[in-house]
Amino acid sequence: MARYSLESINEYARRGYAVRVTCQSCGHAVDWNAVSLMRELHRLRASMQVDKVGGRMRCSGCGHRGATISPAAAEW
Repeated sequence: MARYSLESINEYARRGYAVRVTCQSCGHAVDWNAVSLMRELHRLRASMQVDKVGGRMRCSGCGHRGATISPAAAEW
């Protein structure tokens, strides 16, 4: 098994991973399709670097800004 550097949302999409976004405050987690997230970030002209994306995310449960980005199993 190879190890990949997943430092941008583009790399998640290329490797076939979904993106798990977990709130740092309440732990609420949502899985996103990496390609859809990449398109949305491009539309907003936002950075696709994982460390910057996590800081921009707002939790739909508690409203806290800041999330942890990690890989999730792709379902497509």
